[in-house]
Amino acid sequence: AYNNMGNALQVIGDFEEAIDSYKQVIKINPEFAEAYNNMGNALQVTGDFEEAIDSYKQAIKINPEFAEAYNNLGSALRGKLELNESIDNYKKAIKLKPYYVDAYGNMGDAFHASERYEEALENCQQAIKIDPNYTQAYYTMGNALMDIGELEKSIDSYKKAIKLKPDYAEAYNNLGIALQ
Repeated sequence: AYNNMGNALQVIGDFEEAIDSYKQVIKINPEFAEAYNNMGNALQVTGDFEEAIDSYKQAIKINPEFAEAYNNLGSALRGKLELNESIDNYKKAIKLKPYYVDAYGNMGDAFHASERYEEALENCQQAIKIDPNYTQAYYTMGNALMDIGELEKSIDSYKKAIKLKPDYAEAYNNLGIALQ
């Protein structure tokens, strides 16, 4: 019940209360990996990357096959700009769950942030192959293409992202930059 309450509190944006709820779950059942993962998500939203990382690691310790926890750990590490470690965790998530579109999209973003553009493009293309409507991949692909000077292709990627998500402000912004 506390885990579901924590999830509901996250949905309405009450992350501190959600964290307290997950702590109650863990007090009752310290081996409940999902509660650690969910608490990590709430901690990450509040900007507490260190605690989020600890929560994800605990979830993985309990359940080493927890692909979502590896993906989320990768995102928390990405938030701290620990890009290589972030990429390693996305790879672990994909190894456990080969069609994990979020992990491919996140890894594409981490490769882009690492200025490893070809790898960013490969991961974005893989995400799109799994889910042709995966907006983030088109956006990250547009960024990588712009950074390597492929402006026409980047414009196409931003337009695809905007078509899928008409209120995607960042894509409009970068489209404007690419069109200059």
